[in-house]
Amino acid sequence: MVKKFYIESFPYEVELTARICHENAKRLLESFTDAVSIDEFSILDTIVARPGLSQADLARLVLKGKAHTGRFIMSLEEKGFVERHVQERDGKLIKVAVVTEKGMDLYTSIIEQMKPVIAHFESIISEEDICKMIQGLRAFRKKVEEANKIVFE
Repeated sequence: MVKKFYIESFPYEVELTARICHENAKRLLESFTDAVSIDEFSILDTIVARPGLSQADLARLVLKGKAHTGRFIMSLEEKGFVERHVQERDGKLIKVAVVTEKGMDLYTSIIEQMKPVIAHFESIISEEDICKMIQGLRAFRKKVEEANKIVFE
């Protein structure tokens, strides 16, 4: 039997790739602005993409604990990029973060600056291949989460 090390495994390759992608995104964002961190930007992006989420729903989507997510939202709120409003959902009152005009201006500026970088990336890897990788990674992540009952709290 061939000895296989963790550092030669599929999960380790996924982990390394995720770290490289995260660092690349962080550096790219830092080249555009110092107004938000990469974690704050991912929260802002998620709020723009899926408005009306509770903090718990947002935390589940970005795979962060509710407390960490709350700190990111609070930081964005202190900077004037989001506001929180109370809404009723299923008979319960929840706080929902809403992007402010200032937040939307920042978000739009960052997205515009990212367009050439994304276009360059898409010249290296086709959109079809990107879609296949995303679908494969989502399926893999879902299987790992279900098999190991992973929940970020």
